[in-house]
Amino acid sequence: MEPPAQPCAAEVAWRHRALVEELKRKGCVQTVAVEAALCAVPRHLFVPHVSIEEAYGDRVISTKYIGDRLVSSASQPAMVALMLEQLALEPGQRVLEVGTGSGYNAALMAHLVGEAGQVVSVELEPDLSEGARRHLDAAGFSRVRAVCGDGAAGYADAAPYDRIIITASARDLAPAWWEQLAPGGRLVVPFSMRPGLQASLAFAHRGHHLESCSAKPCMFMDLRGDAAAQERCERVGPHLSLLAAGGATVDPQAVHALLEGPYEDRGSGVYFNGRDSAGVMALRMWLALQETELITILVEGQRRQAHYLDFFEQYALSDGLLEQGALALLWRLPRALWDHSFEAVVRCYGAEGRAAQRLLDGVQGWQAAGRPQLDDYGIRAYRKQVAPPLAEREALLNRPWTDFVFAW
Repeated sequence: MEPPAQPCAAEVAWRHRALVEELKRKGCVQTVAVEAALCAVPRHLFVPHVSIEEAYGDRVISTKYIGDRLVSSASQPAMVALMLEQLALEPGQRVLEVGTGSGYNAALMAHLVGEAGQVVSVELEPDLSEGARRHLDAAGFSRVRAVCGDGAAGYADAAPYDRIIITASARDLAPAWWEQLAPGGRLVVPFSMRPGLQASLAFAHRGHHLESCSAKPCMFMDLRGDAAAQERCERVGPHLSLLAAGGATVDPQAVHALLEGPYEDRGSGVYFNGRDSAGVMALRMWLALQETELITILVEGQRRQAHYLDFFEQYALSDGLLEQGALALLWRLPRALWDHSFEAVVRCYGAEGRAAQRLLDGVQGWQAAGRPQLDDYGIRAYRKQVAPPLAEREALLNRPWTDFVFAW
């Protein structure tokens, strides 16, 4: 493939500045330090395979496929800026990044910590690590230490770190990240509660546990390596897959038969306006905290005109519960053609069972609790050897290495 034509310096400078101004207007850039870093680091040097227009657009840029699966990308600048604000870097600090990718984020962090600080970035893919090294050198950031390895192990040789940032979706906090975070340090991670349900969480070190400082909606590719999510994915029909916990037993043919069969809708009395994506996310978070056996049906590729593909309009997925002979899915129903609000309903397939009522109770429980949103949660993380205390209006989310307590 022919490399993009080399633009003039004036165009690069104009597009570069325009991107930073756009991020400021969107509220992604909140501090002078992050703005200065974004102005100082030329993004096009880290994505040389695309045009200058693409390099300075507020968009994700694909950087590596394995087969037809995308495994690495240069994150959307808006998300990069938001996470840097969450990380709150200061000059002289030591930083560990898990997921080097193109090297762009490592360069931004190197600018923020300055010559007296240190950035170590770990990348699983050797060719990406080598490419990031070239990009960093070309941009004048040779002082960044780019390491090829599994980010789940961190990088003990340069620990402890004042800041740790994970740039792929993680369902847990690896033991090495706990061990290598300095007392009083901060960790930022795109935390995955369910497929398609993530939040960038900033945690502050509080002695024997971590405590959330901020939470922002996000969407990242899953972390790979030893800390990869252990989820089961089954094809259950054309363009349909079901994701469940690793140990779950799923009969794909039985699920497909249920989806092709008759169904009944049960209204919840819980309504959303048509643009309330934050509310839908908040409901999904609530259900993930209340029901450990949730499954997710995903639509892949081209949609077909079938009743079981009519999911929440902008979301190609639906959460639900599966039991012997029955499937219950979270759904939507419009109130009227002229009314853009909709009701959350539970769509029941198959035999009568407890799954539908459990899901309905979860939706109505969220309403009764005051419809808590992402920003309403205080989140604490404990290593497994520490028994987390629970109070009223708190829920526990268990993961192999970490217990997460969500308070609202």
